Amino acid sequence: MILKYNIHKFFILTIFSLGILFCQFGKNRVQYDEFNWEFIQSPHFDVYYYNYNDSNYSGYKNAEFTAYESEKAYQRISQALQWDLKGRVSIIVYNSHNDFQQTNVIDMFMQEGIGGVTELYKNRVVIPFDGSNKEFKHVIHHELVHAFINDSVYGGSLKNMMSSSIKVRIPHWMNEGLAEYLSSNWDTNSDMWMRDLTINSERMVNIDDLVGYLGYRGGQSVWKFITSKWGEESIASIFNNIKSSNSIAKGFKNTIGLDYDQLNEQWQSYLKKQYWTEVTIRDDLNDIALPLTNHIKLKNTYNVGPSISPDGSKIGIYSNKDNEMSIYIISAIDGKFIDKVVTGYKNPDYEELHILKPGIAWSPNNLKLAFAVKSGKKDALMIYEIENKILKKIDLAIEGIFRPCWSPKKDAIAFIGNNGSSSDIYLYDLERDSLSSITNDFYSNDQISWTADGSNILFISDRGSYNNLNSTRYKDDIFQDDIYIVNIDNRKIQRLTDTPYNESYPIMNYNGDIISFISDESGINNIYMSRVKDNLFKDIVPITNVMTGITQLSWNGDNSQLVFTGFRKSGYDIYLLSNPIELMKSPKQISFAQWKEKNTVDVSNKLYRDSLIVNTQNKYKNYIFSNQQENDQEDQNILRDDDIYNSDKSYKKNIYKTRFTLDVADGYYALDSRYGGQGMIQFYWSDILGDHRILFATEATISDLQSSDFHVRYWNLKNRMNVSYYLYHRAVLFGDYQVRLNTNQLVSTGYPESRVQDMGVEVDASVPVNRYYRIDFGSKFHYSTLEKLKYDENLYLSSHPSLEQFSLLIPNAKLVWDNTSPAFPFPINGARFYLQYQLSTVQLKFQKLTFDYRKYYKLFNGISFAGRTFLGTTWGVNRQKFFLGGLRWIASSVNQRYPSNTDVIGIKDIYYSEVVMPMRGTYISQLRGYNVGLLNLELRLPFLLYYFPAIKFFGQINGVFFVDIGTSWTNNFTTFFNSSSWDSVENTPSQWLMSYGYGPRFWLLGLPWKLDFAWQYNPYKGTISKREWYLSIGFDY
Repeated sequence: MILKYNIHKFFILTIFSLGILFCQFGKNRVQYDEFNWEFIQSPHFDVYYYNYNDSNYSGYKNAEFTAYESEKAYQRISQALQWDLKGRVSIIVYNSHNDFQQTNVIDMFMQEGIGGVTELYKNRVVIPFDGSNKEFKHVIHHELVHAFINDSVYGGSLKNMMSSSIKVRIPHWMNEGLAEYLSSNWDTNSDMWMRDLTINSERMVNIDDLVGYLGYRGGQSVWKFITSKWGEESIASIFNNIKSSNSIAKGFKNTIGLDYDQLNEQWQSYLKKQYWTEVTIRDDLNDIALPLTNHIKLKNTYNVGPSISPDGSKIGIYSNKDNEMSIYIISAIDGKFIDKVVTGYKNPDYEELHILKPGIAWSPNNLKLAFAVKSGKKDALMIYEIENKILKKIDLAIEGIFRPCWSPKKDAIAFIGNNGSSSDIYLYDLERDSLSSITNDFYSNDQISWTADGSNILFISDRGSYNNLNSTRYKDDIFQDDIYIVNIDNRKIQRLTDTPYNESYPIMNYNGDIISFISDESGINNIYMSRVKDNLFKDIVPITNVMTGITQLSWNGDNSQLVFTGFRKSGYDIYLLSNPIELMKSPKQISFAQWKEKNTVDVSNKLYRDSLIVNTQNKYKNYIFSNQQENDQEDQNILRDDDIYNSDKSYKKNIYKTRFTLDVADGYYALDSRYGGQGMIQFYWSDILGDHRILFATEATISDLQSSDFHVRYWNLKNRMNVSYYLYHRAVLFGDYQVRLNTNQLVSTGYPESRVQDMGVEVDASVPVNRYYRIDFGSKFHYSTLEKLKYDENLYLSSHPSLEQFSLLIPNAKLVWDNTSPAFPFPINGARFYLQYQLSTVQLKFQKLTFDYRKYYKLFNGISFAGRTFLGTTWGVNRQKFFLGGLRWIASSVNQRYPSNTDVIGIKDIYYSEVVMPMRGTYISQLRGYNVGLLNLELRLPFLLYYFPAIKFFGQINGVFFVDIGTSWTNNFTTFFNSSSWDSVENTPSQWLMSYGYGPRFWLLGLPWKLDFAWQYNPYKGTISKREWYLSIGFDY
């Protein structure tokens, strides 16, 4: 019972320390804006939105669109899953991706590429409007599939999931794949990915391979296969059989008659039939164009957004060849990387490079580049002088800036701007430093380019026949893009294509007589070209017929070359197509992709399918397969029209007010013969927007509250300065109380001999300067007491006199910086540091200054190098020592944690001194002093899985080789190179320690484990200690 007692206490303390641990470093989520939240309601959804304080743009339009599309999605998803939501779902809408990155609903930074999130605490959907109506609609439908699955399978919240008898977890590919299937069925992009995987991969993809982004595309393909063979009614039956059997495999077996392996085999056969026959009728990209980059050799995935210079000698591209997304200039002849312009994710002036909406613009004289970046609160336009390597930032006060394009005739740059409610074309005049809008309407405008004379702009839009610049009309057919042209003087818009398929990336050659563009008419993105006269297309012809796909076009100055991005072998590369105009003389004959042809139903399993249909007609609709309460009134959460609409049928606007609801509740109770009743309980509350949070936890001995732990913390994250308040009481029992028998023999009772009580209040604040810098400060009041526990003859606690007690107030301030590259399980690039000052007053008076710097280097093949330097010093009347040595292990080959000459440690040492780790191969607190220095060096390798395949059970395996060097001293400092620094004299330890070793890193039982083998080393004597091993839980620095 003592072990159980301590374990639960450990987990409670872990809950409250995790926030501190992970906030010690990390990039910041900055609250640049103060949002005034309101919400509207549809029959099933509450849609939250805000209006900008500093402009006339309203989020109401986005909320109205969201409410409309959400109800459409409800009907589609409810029918497919045979499920009606048991509760109302909250949808939080942000007006831009930059605003989306400020959300507190999800405790992670919403980096570019995350189009929306559905979380399980309250089954909330969080989405941004990023300028594209089509993408916005898609994300709404996609995320609501997750909300339905959360409600149907998990009970609609994390607390229901924890209490439910359903323990199965829907795999990533099933979840994301179904969300894609029900939101778009099938599309050109998904077909491109699956076509490439089937034709160009070294082996057939398996369902188990569908992780990460492949979970979206591959999962969508699996569901497309299932529904084409067994009908869409199989979706609901599969999920209901999964819930009833608590098994993914049985869910499929009981529905379609196939186990997991059989499903995988039939899906692979389906892919072969879909794509293998097309190898002979389509061209490989490498056969029709010169590849200027090779993502396989570069060991990256993205080489995109090409823009060739007017003189045709250089190309600006986006590439993540060095792990971080950067803009490069490469040779247009051989693809050699000439210059790195800028790297994203490292500097607050260019945090992100808009890789999903890339755009690099060359000035007409070839001397400058223009591109858009995320820069703090909003986007900015960057101008790069190539010869001088000077970057200039232009702030234009527009929420989102994408795809800049330099006029061929004057010093002006056009770009796509998102003002929070629509995406429009803007024109920035560099000479006059003036900004004007070319369009101003509801519709999405994108992928702009100039005509040769500089008087018009080509672009794509979903506006259909609505060419009114100020149109605000909603349409139900937001699914397809056409090419348009707008005159920059009179703002007149003319439609150039009117087709049922998508055109993209229109671009005119420098003579002004040909426009090239991309079309998915055949189901595959290919290049089409047409001669133009009076801004009208003449004789549109395809000039490519590729197997995978093409995007992002750019002409060179003499019209002899066309540069584009091609997708092949799961990566994007830059290609150069020579003499494209000549190819118009021999147009390609492109057959339709199979997914574009009329769908046919596989009736090979007709008897089983007929049985499935009979057995699934509403049989499982809203059946509860868990111990959660069934909702007998299905419509109790559906609002009436009078609650939703005003008299003019507009949505009623409601002011948001903070309201806490319970997210998690957990606990246990046990009865112990020695300590009495013991209980552990924890509650976590938050509001809908995640701005306010409360956490309460206790690990209590019911009969002795003074030996119990209590923790209450409140966070206010609404403003730029995040504030938390923490009230706690902690008790630590140690020692062994012994009694003397009549035989004069001392016998252990198993009861503790001493108790330390620590109680206090902490107020902390954090002010992020930008994404990378922040200032933390606060104040902590502690009262601690050390007590001697005494018992009566019946071993009941009779008294607890105090042996030592302290109270002190510790104000502190810390500067934190972090620009490391995200990776798992540790950073692989960048640096981070903090500089902290603490001042202790009241009974103990001292000051402390600490500095922690960490640097990471990516090497090759997943290998990286990490270095850490920690320095600290204290001064004052009651200055406290640093304890250097060891690591917090849970199992080890050593038989003691502390050195044998350890002085008696008082409560001031336990709570107010600082333990400096890791110093592997040494005892915990082996060196002590008022000054400390520690150097950690690690070579980190992912090699172990290759050499020891039998350990795949442990998941992803990493290994490290390390060297630790540390020193701690009180008065006189001796250097590393002084031999006396390594000698112990009369029980006085040396000033320096050094160790080296290696060890694996692996995951087990959901926890990160570290096993270190270490030797202590004396470099002057050349002595090496016995090897010791240490097993611990946690991440490396």
